[in-house]
Amino acid sequence: TLYEKDKQLGGQANLAKMLPGRGELEEWVRWPSTQIKKLGVEVVLGKEVTPQLVAELKPDAVVVATGSLPLRNGLQGYTRAEIPGWNQGFVVTAEDILLGKAKVGQNVVIYATDASIKGPGMAEYLVEQGKNVQIISRDFALGNMVEPRMMGDVLQRMLPKGVKHIASTLVTRILDHAVATKHAYSGEESIIPADTVVLVTGNRSHAALYLALKGRVKEIYRIGDCLAPGRVDRAIYQGHRVGREL
Repeated sequence: TLYEKDKQLGGQANLAKMLPGRGELEEWVRWPSTQIKKLGVEVVLGKEVTPQLVAELKPDAVVVATGSLPLRNGLQGYTRAEIPGWNQGFVVTAEDILLGKAKVGQNVVIYATDASIKGPGMAEYLVEQGKNVQIISRDFALGNMVEPRMMGDVLQRMLPKGVKHIASTLVTRILDHAVATKHAYSGEESIIPADTVVLVTGNRSHAALYLALKGRVKEIYRIGDCLAPGRVDRAIYQGHRVGREL
């Protein structure tokens, strides 16, 4: 039995496919959703699993795939600290925007430190809506963890549309509708105005259910971002492996 707290299967893939050039992720959701119906898997949508529900069901094994949550405080490996000023109303995450939970101003600064496609993807998404977008990265290049050809396609679409990339730079503080930055090598400091600041600094595992159930069920596994935030292919591999073990 597969329980999904949302009204549709797919998790974060449903958000990622909203970004320009990421429509192929629809198939990552559609194909397994079709297969589990053919195989007779019971699917329960709109139902969040709790320790109480598990106790009632008395399963032989539980696989926890509760994903991850975006970091809101800008905590990152470079400084090992949160960014002062992160808790202001105009500071949001990419997920907030894609879910329609955040109002985005005209001048947007994206701080992308997780080397994924999410930051550049959001930059392209917002510039297509007519926003003025600047994306700041600590690394010299964007998307260092992304396959080069894919990242090249994103940059070829994004940069001609007017997105400005500020490389090798840290956001040291978020001020009142502005960010304070420091160049990683020269030490030069700047203030960049922003109506909206989007933090793309990584995710943290949402493992509360796993920790609550550990030691209370016969077999328990955690997979995907619940184990460690990472790429979708790794999550699929982990699910496949656990399925074969069961």
